[in-house]
Amino acid sequence: MAFWAALSGAAANAAPERIVSLSLCTDQLLLTLAPRERITALTYLATRPDLSTLWQEAHGIPQVRGSAEEVLSLQPDLVLAGTFGARPTVRLLRQFGIPILTLPPAEDFASVREQIRQVAEAIGEPGRGAVALAALDQDLAQLAITPPRTGAFYRQSGYTSGSGTLADAIMQAASMANVAVAAGVRGSGYLPLERLLIERPDWLITSDYKRDVPTLGNRLLSHPALRGAAGGEFVLPGHLTSCGGGWNVRATRLLAALPPVR
Repeated sequence: MAFWAALSGAAANAAPERIVSLSLCTDQLLLTLAPRERITALTYLATRPDLSTLWQEAHGIPQVRGSAEEVLSLQPDLVLAGTFGARPTVRLLRQFGIPILTLPPAEDFASVREQIRQVAEAIGEPGRGAVALAALDQDLAQLAITPPRTGAFYRQSGYTSGSGTLADAIMQAASMANVAVAAGVRGSGYLPLERLLIERPDWLITSDYKRDVPTLGNRLLSHPALRGAAGGEFVLPGHLTSCGGGWNVRATRLLAALPPVR
């Protein structure tokens, strides 16, 4: 316990020097905002190109799988985590007095901006945070105005993104109306194939995440009825929408470039 006693006596304004991330989304925010030498560990997902936009930047940084024992052995002075993952670990780390910042899933660009600000403040890098926010705002301001279209995020087993989701915010920024919202879906939920056929979106937006894995969920995406359910299918890289960050603007640009099909 001597380490934690010494830590509690440190200057209140000292920036953390041993930061550990316990979620994919905090991995990427940390890579964006923290000097590399202050990142003690990221999750084992950080170097997966199908999940992380910053997988190349994550190479060479130690990884954890989220157990309390491995995190405690690293003697972190700040841990970043998501609100839904590694809960037992987070509870135990709090008992040891370790400072922890937990972040919920980003729901829109406003929450993306707020999380960038929160992490930058927590790690003592407000200047890097300001640069990241300015870049995000500039990229959003430079988005081209496109004609209105309709679309639907459609994933394995018919899951979709409705109102109050980052995917919906990305669609709105791309001038694309989300038919899942029209169907009454809130958050991440199920959109029956029959309702999708009724809505007939201009674009069916699918993901490359495990798309080639032979599962029952993926079989739905090959249903013959989907060939007439939309004007076109667009495979959007899943890592551009799974977490909040500047990379979300890339997803918006890709959707904004899709032409009206009717």
